[in-house]
Amino acid sequence: MTSHEIRNPLGAVMHCADALLENLAETKAILANHMVPDHKAEQRIKELVQQSIESVSTIISCSAHQLRIADDVLVLSKLDSKLLQLAPTPTHAMSLLANVDRSFEAEAANNLVQLETQVDPSLQGLDIEWVTIDPGRVQQILVNVVSNALKFSKKRSVRKVTVRMGASSTPPTQELLGVEFTVSHIPHDYSQESLEDDPASVAKIVYLHFTVTDTGTGLTKEEKSKLFTRFSQASARTYNEYGGSGLGLCISQQLCEMQGGRIGLASETDVGSTFAFFVKAYRTNPPPPPKSILLRQNSASLSADQTPKTKISILVVEDNAVNQRLLQMQLVKRGYQVVVADNGQEALDFIQTTRHWSALRSSSDRVIDLILMDVEMPVLDGLSATRKIREYEQQGLICDHIPIIAVSANARAEQTAQAIASGMDDTITKPFRMVDLIKKLDVFTALVAP
Repeated sequence: MTSHEIRNPLGAVMHCADALLENLAETKAILANHMVPDHKAEQRIKELVQQSIESVSTIISCSAHQLRIADDVLVLSKLDSKLLQLAPTPTHAMSLLANVDRSFEAEAANNLVQLETQVDPSLQGLDIEWVTIDPGRVQQILVNVVSNALKFSKKRSVRKVTVRMGASSTPPTQELLGVEFTVSHIPHDYSQESLEDDPASVAKIVYLHFTVTDTGTGLTKEEKSKLFTRFSQASARTYNEYGGSGLGLCISQQLCEMQGGRIGLASETDVGSTFAFFVKAYRTNPPPPPKSILLRQNSASLSADQTPKTKISILVVEDNAVNQRLLQMQLVKRGYQVVVADNGQEALDFIQTTRHWSALRSSSDRVIDLILMDVEMPVLDGLSATRKIREYEQQGLICDHIPIIAVSANARAEQTAQAIASGMDDTITKPFRMVDLIKKLDVFTALVAP
């Protein structure tokens, strides 16, 4: 089943890529034969462009689906090996709902599903703003539940999915959330809570709860009983019509229990379903602002005589040749100057040829405005290279602070913290959209924007 769910979107990606190639070839031929395209040629080009846009949208959707499958398989492997650990970090509670909007807005719109997020008054009533939780694991549960809700609602006459977040000072009851909690199908050791309560933190405990209601097909009593078993779906009809790996809800259940919570559902055939879960959290204060925010604030107070440069030079440090080429192409297309290094050592060697190197301060015109640094690389990895760069800066061998953004598939909170601790200024996780990378570049290149 999981193999099928990986291969199936891959097939769609390959077909769409073939269609794009054919469309571009035909467009090129039309333009070559019509220096000034006639009406018929213009219409055909418009059709080809529209088909290409649809193919690209399909590729993006299939890529997101595969990413979810990969995440689920990796998490399941860690759970089986009892290696999964939570990484509690200070989190703005409202960001969890904002991420749902951002992650599913396009998918909902493409399927004509009304996606609505709501904040329960209990959140404000308990004055909850910042909490310590593992945001990545909470987000993974939300992704699994919301993606299911969208999938089962997209063919209905009424298409609506509502995501609601609230809070309570005690564990929410089934009556409060309007669902029946599930009984774990896994050994007790797998679901032991990972957030231990020391005496000082007990008074800070709160419970965040989420309900996801859809107008989907609904479930029978027999179908509900199968949902939270790994590699299992409600029915053969469900798999044949909607696909899926049968892992998401099983993993969500275990992640809830690890965080001191429960998950459950209520469903009525041909009416819809409500899935709800809660996790334990701890009140906390907001963390210090990251370097990117400080840079943005500083750039806002620049004096008028600090004139921006006309070109931004970026050093891309990446060992994968395909990633190198694609990232360079996208950046150059947006007006950046790009230099590529295959590993951390090559990046260090290049820096020593620029005006940032103290010995060449007055003799070199090469400049690096920002470094995009991969983490896992041969010869010298990104973390070690960054530490070396910061060490050279402290020693005065490098004259300026060069902003460094980690570009890595290491997505866990502790891995992000490790990158920041090594001297990185910010991080972005692969795979990413260019629009998200450009937002980060804009922050760090405020002084040198074209």
